[in-house]
Amino acid sequence: MGLRSKFLIILIIFSVVPLLIFFLINQKLLDKLGDQTYKIFEVVLLQTTAKELQESADNYARNLNRELSHIVEHVQSNRDDIEKLLLQSETTSFSNRTSWIQEQIAQLIPIYYQRLIVSRIDLVSVKFFSADGFNLSYPEMKNSRQINNLFQDVASSTPDRPLWVLPDVYRLDGLQKQYVTVGLPVHFSDGSILGYIAIEFDILKLIEAISPSSQWSSFMQSLLIGMKASQKTEDDLPLVIGRRNPLSKKSEWKSETFLFNIDPKFEDETTALFQGMQYGKKGYVSVPFEGEVSVWAYSKTETELGGLGILNILPEREALYRIASHRERLSRWLSLDSLLIVSVVVVIMMIIAAYRSRPMLAPFFSLVSAFGRLSAGDFSAKLNFKIRDERQMVADAFNNMTIQLEDGIRMRQGLEVAKEVQHNFFPEIDPNISDLDIGIKISYCEETGGDYVDVLYGKGGRVCIVVGDVTGHGVGAALLMATVRALIRGNYEVKDDLSQVITSVNFKLTADMRDSGRFVTLFIIEIDPISLQLRWVRAGHDPAWLFRSADSSIISLSGQGIALGIDNDLVYSESYRGQLESGDVILIGTDGIWETSGPDGTEFGKHNLERILLENSKRNASDICNAVIEAVNHFRGTQHQEDDVSIAAIKIP
Repeated sequence: MGLRSKFLIILIIFSVVPLLIFFLINQKLLDKLGDQTYKIFEVVLLQTTAKELQESADNYARNLNRELSHIVEHVQSNRDDIEKLLLQSETTSFSNRTSWIQEQIAQLIPIYYQRLIVSRIDLVSVKFFSADGFNLSYPEMKNSRQINNLFQDVASSTPDRPLWVLPDVYRLDGLQKQYVTVGLPVHFSDGSILGYIAIEFDILKLIEAISPSSQWSSFMQSLLIGMKASQKTEDDLPLVIGRRNPLSKKSEWKSETFLFNIDPKFEDETTALFQGMQYGKKGYVSVPFEGEVSVWAYSKTETELGGLGILNILPEREALYRIASHRERLSRWLSLDSLLIVSVVVVIMMIIAAYRSRPMLAPFFSLVSAFGRLSAGDFSAKLNFKIRDERQMVADAFNNMTIQLEDGIRMRQGLEVAKEVQHNFFPEIDPNISDLDIGIKISYCEETGGDYVDVLYGKGGRVCIVVGDVTGHGVGAALLMATVRALIRGNYEVKDDLSQVITSVNFKLTADMRDSGRFVTLFIIEIDPISLQLRWVRAGHDPAWLFRSADSSIISLSGQGIALGIDNDLVYSESYRGQLESGDVILIGTDGIWETSGPDGTEFGKHNLERILLENSKRNASDICNAVIEAVNHFRGTQHQEDDVSIAAIKIP
């Protein structure tokens, strides 16, 4: 049976048969169907409303997380300032060092307060208290909470993490505000704790400032509830810390403390809701609140503060009010007259489909045939029909796809050839020529790249290592790298001085790249294996590292000289260093190593490279290179490699 016949049969089954069934149903059944449809609309609307309330609660929690993180950053900055002050006091002699530190901190506390009060309307005070009883608060408060002992108790378990003091069931009685305090321990250089720097703020004022907008804001209640053990009642129910009532002006939150009145019929649903919030889940349920069935949508903060949740509550009647007036109209829509109109439309569609199915389906048959030819490798397959509708768009897209697919395959083949050629450029290390331990690792971010590492053997058994980095990556950088390699090798064979080699290479390279905007950084170093003396030229490349085995120190092999391809009149100079010793290691890399970014956006950095060199200095050169590449890949994680990475190590036997 053909596609046309199947199409017509399916259309008859799904159009005519349902119409005949509807005609046999009496008006009462249609009314019942209308009621059922209305109930479905109720469920859909309530689910949509619940998701909107859930999104509002998520926005509350997300905004609160952001603001709390910002406050923690201020505490960390204040802590760092005080620790710098302590470090200064350790290098200066005082008659009474403790008094001097207390005076300095007393001067800093008002400054921290003024720095914050400009943008934080919810700030209450900046506090400092030490283990020996020295306490400061700016501005001073008459009824300040006694939190120093609590901080000292918590600090024993989390000494270097932000410490939080939240409103709870034992501290709410008689308070008009809901204060939250966050602090950090202040350490001496030897690790001992001087005291704690903290910021106290009104959590409800903070929430008012970040309240998200919602179409249900005028009808729903929002509750800030405590989830920690100290913020629960004897029945293990969370305690309400703050409340925003419907129709409140400017999203005003009030400090209201009350317990949930749980309907016994919905005790399981309510318990599951609070348990979900306790474990950081989010969602929504429909249970009574204050005697009226309502939608509850909840979310919880995700910062180290924890213990706080946002609960949005909207009576179901507010959501259903909008469709109540459409119920009678829905029943009329399902009446016999509507069914007759639908049946007429379906009959017309069947007539049109019977006469138009063949010309409509013909282009798709041509498309199937063309795909068959394309899958067999025939890129000349084309769709040549001209139709003024979406089928022509399909034909044009197919024709363009064949061209691009053919070009892509050719380009892929070219890249494979270029990759193979560049792989052949990888230097060969001949152990019969030199006793030096040489290791090299190259990792391109694409099929080809612009990093250049080479090993050359000169007169008198001298060994030369070249590391370069062409701007950009890909095929263009690979071609320029090949040019640099040819120039370096050609000049090194006829010139004895490295400065002459690089000066000649720069002169020729600049003539070819003057208007291209590209350049090449390069570091070339020559080692005499007999005298163990170093000569090198630095052309805009980052300095190499020399690990001295005698005292386990690292020296930077720097030097003057800009990148190749910029100034053809530049004369490069050669740097020199005396005799090396057994166990010394020279490390040269490209910026793709220390500029590698981790998942959090931080860079790998040169300090990590120096650390790896120190930790692996006893290993052979190849193992040192492998350790660097493994550390960079681990630091990058699952992110895509953005730049070429190359490393060369030379170890003196």
